[in-house]
Amino acid sequence: MLWPSCRGEEGALWGPEFYPTGATPRSLLAVDVDGAGPLELLTANASDGTVSVLRELKATESFDVGPGPRGMATGDLDGDRNLDLVVALADADAVQILLGTGDGSFRTGTRYPVGAAPYSLVVADFDGDASPEIATANALDDSVSVLWSGGRSTWPTAAQPGALVAVEDGAAVRLVVASETAAALQILDPRDGQVTSLAPSRVPRALAAGEDGGFYYAGSQHITSLSPAEGTLLKPAWSHPGARNTWVADVDGDGADELIVREWEGAPGMLQIGAASPDGKSRSKSIS
Repeated sequence: MLWPSCRGEEGALWGPEFYPTGATPRSLLAVDVDGAGPLELLTANASDGTVSVLRELKATESFDVGPGPRGMATGDLDGDRNLDLVVALADADAVQILLGTGDGSFRTGTRYPVGAAPYSLVVADFDGDASPEIATANALDDSVSVLWSGGRSTWPTAAQPGALVAVEDGAAVRLVVASETAAALQILDPRDGQVTSLAPSRVPRALAAGEDGGFYYAGSQHITSLSPAEGTLLKPAWSHPGARNTWVADVDGDGADELIVREWEGAPGMLQIGAASPDGKSRSKSIS
């Protein structure tokens, strides 16, 4: 399979270039696997059950992970200071761990069962013990699973949860879960399973973590924010009448996600990149 990429400079993108990966890549992750820079690109390839590693836009390695890989996340799971990879296996109802070797490669770790059809996942320290846990959004049994060192917890969610992010406010790390099917947003505290349900005005299609426990969600034509300091009030952060698809990515490498929005009506081929400023206000930039 060929994965398209666009290079550019000074805010402009050139035409797409295509690079070989495994069969049917479903997700993409940019991360410095070997710690030496620059970032490598990892793709989860659904049809052949592999993860491909592209270094300098060349496919250098492929790792077997299991059936139906979808979402990916990274973290130091075994405390050896090497970056490990976790892959959600939608067709195996499980997550597969690949342990980093420190030289940019991986070795197969443990596979853990979770809920049915995990499509997205995050790695975060939910209990404050300095060891990361894994959380998955399970689309076919309407649940979120958290893998702890001593077992697994599962909590019900709105129908077919999709996007999942971890947000931290200094006191706790919580999960935000989005369901397109139910047009619902939920904030889940993994420590006790307490859920706060929100009523978004638009169907949530993408999530990005904000500052101090806040987050952004993208719906049709709008990006909306929530700050815990303001209760559970969802506030408009950005809108455009022609906005359509939305993706989450750390575009500028500062460790904070941006929301990339494709414009359709009136400006075909345009992208808007939106992010939160330190003062809590939104900012955006257009590229073509």
